[in-house]
Amino acid sequence: MNPITKSSILSFLCLAASVAAQGPELTLRTTAKKGSSVWLLQESKQEQTIDQGGQQFDVGGTTTHTLHVTVLDVDDKGMLVVETEIVRIHGAMQMGPMGEAEFDSAAPDDGDDGGDDMGGMNPSAMVKQMTKLAGKKFVAKLDSMGKATSLEGAADLLKVGGGRMGNPVNEETLKHLAEAAFGIVPEKPIAVGASWDRVEKGTGRIGASNKMKLTLAKCDDASFEITATGTVEKPADDDAAGGEEGDDPMREMMKNMTISNGKVMGTQKVSRQDGFVIEASNTVSMDVDIETPMGAMQMAMKNTVSTKRTTAEAAMPKKAPAKAEPAKTGESERTEPKSGEK
Repeated sequence: MNPITKSSILSFLCLAASVAAQGPELTLRTTAKKGSSVWLLQESKQEQTIDQGGQQFDVGGTTTHTLHVTVLDVDDKGMLVVETEIVRIHGAMQMGPMGEAEFDSAAPDDGDDGGDDMGGMNPSAMVKQMTKLAGKKFVAKLDSMGKATSLEGAADLLKVGGGRMGNPVNEETLKHLAEAAFGIVPEKPIAVGASWDRVEKGTGRIGASNKMKLTLAKCDDASFEITATGTVEKPADDDAAGGEEGDDPMREMMKNMTISNGKVMGTQKVSRQDGFVIEASNTVSMDVDIETPMGAMQMAMKNTVSTKRTTAEAAMPKKAPAKAEPAKTGESERTEPKSGEK
């Protein structure tokens, strides 16, 4: 019999440790119950550096959606009926040479948008467009893994649109909002440390597809965590710009664009107790080359979407305390009478 060497023992221990780290395969499903709800803040930070004709400028901004998601029903197969209310939209935009603009649906700007005679580039009109979904509700049906399969009551929201400079509002946009409350769940039983592939169609103006490798990084009785890495690829021609042919001047430009250096990185943590996301973050970056009527344009783009829990009280702006009214002119201070005085 050959003697057992130190190296063979070490190899065996390493293999055993690897197997132990994997553990048994787990079947993860959304555990949200009928009547349960969650308040979420979903912040989207967009950064773009644009170079056109030798001129370079930055555009972008941060948009925060306050969402109230309620589970209306759960059937015996784990299918959920979920109502998503877009309670508040606020943030700020950096519009290159036009400067900055802030917006908040909880404190709307009543200024004149000038009739938007600037082809969608009027700052006031853009601000109003960014908050049009605030106060709207829609219902989505989700499967037991938190994937939206259909929408109800969303027709009016789809008519709102995103404006020429904003992201288009389509079914994918709304489905992603509903799914954000539950996170990504593996479609098949999987062990900790194992990975699977997933493709997501983008919801922004570029509409690029994210091809990702997801890994179940951690799982215990309280929660599970998933990490994501991947690439960004150009959408099919009929998916570009997210609109019907002829209704968007950007559509033809999108057909001829090229995408390079596309990367995806993300993490999420989901509660196994109530079925809702605890926190999540996803970053997509890419370089885009596109021909426009004004010449070639190069864009370095980065978008980071972060989701975290909040409460109704914390999500809404605080009211400023009422100011004390000043004393009237000539009014003397009232004093208590001295002893012996009437």
